[in-house]
Amino acid sequence: MGLVLGPGPIHDMIETFSAVGWMFLRRMRREVAEAGPDERLQEILERAENYMKDVPDDAEAFFRQDAQLSWTRSLPGSGNPCRLADTQPERSPRCTPSCLFAKVP
Repeated sequence: MGLVLGPGPIHDMIETFSAVGWMFLRRMRREVAEAGPDERLQEILERAENYMKDVPDDAEAFFRQDAQLSWTRSLPGSGNPCRLADTQPERSPRCTPSCLFAKVP
């Protein structure tokens, strides 16, 4: 976690660090919540949140807008399992990042 979110060469190599870092942190938050009470995981999460505290979260709006456009272009009955993904991705268990951000003709 520190190698990706903390200062250093890996962090510096990621051009879209804001988007990648926040996506990483959101996933970490979900996984820690699902794991249940665990003091060590909570400490790791707090460190990750401290790394991200000064990083702007502006890339989220871009991804949500892109996902919304994909949904409005999709046809009813297309079999897309991500019906909730545009507003509540954490509640759509079959949704994956690849289908959430996929372009639909």
